This record gives sequence, structure tokens and C-alpha cells, in this order.
Amino acid sequence: MQGVSTEFVLIESKRKSKDFPLRTAVLLPPLSFLNPKSVYYEKGQNKEVTHSNLPHWSKEATLLFVTFRLLDSLPPDVEKNIIEEYDAWKKTQPAKLSEEELQILYRFAWHRNLNRSLDEKPYGSCLLAQPPIRSIVEEEIRRYDGKHYDLSAFVIMPNHVHVLLQPLAGYTLSSIMSSIKRISSYRIHKLLSSAGNHLWRKESFDCLVRSAQQHRRIREYIHDNPRYLSPDTYTVWLKDEPELYEGL
Repeated sequence: MQGVSTEFVLIESKRKSKDFPLRTAVLLPPLSFLNPKSVYYEKGQNKEVTHSNLPHWSKEATLLFVTFRLLDSLPPDVEKNIIEEYDAWKKTQPAKLSEEELQILYRFAWHRNLNRSLDEKPYGSCLLAQPPIRSIVEEEIRRYDGKHYDLSAFVIMPNHVHVLLQPLAGYTLSSIMSSIKRISSYRIHKLLSSAGNHLWRKESFDCLVRSAQQHRRIREYIHDNPRYLSPDTYTVWLKDEPELYEGL
């Protein structure tokens, strides 16, 4: 399926955090989709919004790019002031942007920088580098594929996971992620004979996918993500989706 291209203009922000120097991504022009059954999100569509440190958006039958990570995957100072960073960043943006547009653009900038930190500076226990533990996570990611959601791609890195999925009717991203993290955490603690059930950061990071172009770009990112790692420290999988590349 051929999607509508998303164009971004990147502008340096006036305020740069110590850990994540953000840039402004200005969306030009507004997206529109001719296919009413598109799996991509269009600005203004109804969506489920939940809140933790940041608002989370999901919409059934709409593709989402999700990152979730181990509790110790980043240094403590990087974890601080997520909301403060967003509030400061908002003040540097054009006044004409709506809150929805701001949150879309912030996700673009923050997700990119968060992923860069996770990928370039492996931190913490990196338990997922162990094949038996990684196998458990893969099993739980695949468990409800085709039942609660459709998987497009995933990669399990040493201390975090990227998943590209589409929730099916009747299922929300929050319930899907809760199931994956809760059951995998229980199984891993049992395997390690360790106490407790918590393994993952409670809050995942998610972005609604807005075009076929972005869909392809995320798949390529997932495929290339572990390129510098030893083959026995990661698992990567991509669904065969030839329609995404028709006419290119």
C-alpha cells in the first residue's frame, strides 16, 4: 500500500538538555490519507489517551512503534525531568502548533534521542543479551500475534526492545504491553531464581505511525539496530510486507 509522505524540517532547539539535545521537527504539510482503511494515524482522529510521565496514544487498527526497556537501562540522571523537558521544549515551538501537533513532534525528537542513547551506550545489566532470557521475551511478543495485534517487526537488544505492531479491535496498547511485560518478567525471574516480579520500566515509549514512508523507515531502523552487536546478543524479526515497497 502506497502511503503519503511525511515531510519534516529540523531546527535546532534554543534549549538543549545535558543528555538529549533536542531539535524541532516541524511537520509540513498536514497529512491526508485517501484509503479509509489505512493502518496509519491521521491528525485529528479519535484515539485512546493514557497518562504516566508522558501521555500515551493508541488507536485500534493503527500501527504503533513501541520501545520498552529494562529498569536499569539508562543512568539515573537521564531518567529525570521528562515532563520538565517537554514543557521547556514546548516554549521553543511555533505558537500556531496545536497540543496534538506538539506531542507528535516531541515524540519524533525524544524517541530518536532516547533510542540513540540506548543503542550507542549499552547500560545496566543487559540481561536480554542472554539467549534464554531473550527467548522468553520473544515468545511473549509473539504469543498473541494475529489474535490481539498484528506484528510488523521487532528487535530485542541487550537492554531494550523495539516493536512495530497494530492493535486489533478490542485491544489497547496499554493492555498489550502490560501482558508482554508482566508475563515475561515473571518467567525471567523464575528462570533466574530471583525475587520480585519487576524487570521492565513501567512506562513504554510509543509513536503512532503516520505514513507508509515512516513505516518503511522504522522497519529499516529495526533491521539495522543491532548491526554493531555480536550475533548471539540480539534477536531481530521482520514480517514479509512486499506491498510496502511496491512502486518504489
